[in-house]
Amino acid sequence: MPLTSVMAMKSQILKGMCIMRFSTVWEYFRTMKPAERTRPYLRLLVHFVGDMHQPLHVGRSEDRGGNDIKVLWFGKNSNLHRVWDSEMINGYK
Repeated sequence: MPLTSVMAMKSQILKGMCIMRFSTVWEYFRTMKPAERTRPYLRLLVHFVGDMHQPLHVGRSEDRGGNDIKVLWFGKNSNLHRVWDSEMINGYK
């Protein structure tokens, strides 16, 4: 499975098929030799796991997964989705 095919799955993931796509990539990843397990595939698998645990992906569609909910995060303008996805993690580092 070429990496471009894996990246093309993103639109299907956004349509609610994340678990199915994770399974497809995981099965492919498991068959690879350790030297072939490139960073992009591992990053994609980690991203899928994160998406499956993102509560904003199953909320109201009107707020676009929290992207339209404006928040102030430690004095910086942001949105709820960005805070949940990255700013909480980056702030912990």
